[in-house]
Amino acid sequence: MFNFNKKEKFQAVNDVSSVVRQTENRAVPEQANDQNTDKETLLSAGSSLIGQIINESTITINGYIEGEIVSKKTVQIGKEGKVNGKISSLKLTVNGVVKGSCYAKSVTILSRGRVEGDIYAEEFSIEKGGVFIGQSHVIEEKKDVAEQEQLKRKRTQEIAEVISISSEEITDKARAEKA
Repeated sequence: MFNFNKKEKFQAVNDVSSVVRQTENRAVPEQANDQNTDKETLLSAGSSLIGQIINESTITINGYIEGEIVSKKTVQIGKEGKVNGKISSLKLTVNGVVKGSCYAKSVTILSRGRVEGDIYAEEFSIEKGGVFIGQSHVIEEKKDVAEQEQLKRKRTQEIAEVISISSEEITDKARAEKA
């Protein structure tokens, strides 16, 4: 009998039923709660992918991707990572090479990072040594839906007031011309 667990010492077991019970306990891993675990997608160095990655977790790229990457969390391009395509995420950290458009709330180009293309972000920073060739565009944080509706109503009222003033002026001018 081999024991790979360092905490337990090897014991000679005479009773077969105790061996079966020990094996059963080890064979069933504990069920992890999906909400509490932090999932991550990793493309390791030397790997390549042509297509799309769309998921809700953090994505770390150390290989090569040609296509589109979409994540609701963070996309990290490692030192050996290369991406040729579009990246959309909450946060983007580049320490490798990206050729294409980047859409994120926060974009950071680290000291070994290089981005060639357009960046659309609320926050954008480049560390010393990082390279950016392209255009950056500031996107404003999306306002609350209720706030947007309130602004629409206010603008509509302002436009209605302008139109009513204009129509009164036109009516007054028409009356003046008839007299």
